Amino acid sequence: RRHTRCSVVSWAREMCIRDRINKVKDTISQKEIEIETKGKEIESKQEQLNIRKETLDLVSAELYMETRNRMSTFFLSDWSDLVRNFYLKRNIVSDLRHQVEMISGEFSSLAEAKELLDSEKSLLDTQKKELDDSLGILATEKAKLQAELSKQYAQKGSLSSEITDLTKKVSQLQAALIAARGAGTISSGGSTR
Repeated sequence: RRHTRCSVVSWAREMCIRDRINKVKDTISQKEIEIETKGKEIESKQEQLNIRKETLDLVSAELYMETRNRMSTFFLSDWSDLVRNFYLKRNIVSDLRHQVEMISGEFSSLAEAKELLDSEKSLLDTQKKELDDSLGILATEKAKLQAELSKQYAQKGSLSSEITDLTKKVSQLQAALIAARGAGTISSGGSTR
């Protein structure tokens, strides 16, 4: 009976640990998917950022070249055309810079989120290892208990056979004692006094 209770408790602890391990594994899988998704978003934002930066560089270079070329024709050109082109280019550069800053901010947010997910996954991996270690310790304890129980059953079997042998000997001794008493009664009863 004691073994039955012990094995049920051991089994219940083992199942509890296995359930926790499975939950941690599921959470790790979810975090890995989230990390992969964030990684893809980061790559996408990086591509957008690179495209915007290239466009910004091109527009800035064009604006610079036009400004250099216009300096010579500054006094000869139409002021309204010059001012309109200047503001148009300036607005384009300003808009591109704003987009680059926005994408950079998103990129930073995604990088931070990915870093946080990596940290959470690392903690979950640690928890899983600890649970695996606990399961291993539990299995070792279970094996020790089963070995001890087997040893006790062997001792019980040995004691049972010794008790059976002793019971037979006691029965034989009782039979011999009864026979000896019976023989003594007969001999003492047969004498004359």
